[in-house]
Amino acid sequence: MIQATGREAKKVNRGPVFPSFQCPLDPTQLANYTQTYRYDASGNLLQLTHTGTQSHSRTL
Repeated sequence: MIQATGREAKKVNRGPVFPSFQCPLDPTQLANYTQTYRYDASGNLLQLTHTGTQSHSRTL
């Protein structure tokens, strides 16, 4: 897998470890995101990049 897409909360919740989950989520509070993955020649994951409201990347 080299790319994945989905939806995430627009606002970061830094509350309790297990905040109460509201379902269904309000669609106006969600945003699209894309994650891309980079591997070495042996297939080991080298980097994950998350692009969206809560953008970040990880180098492994």
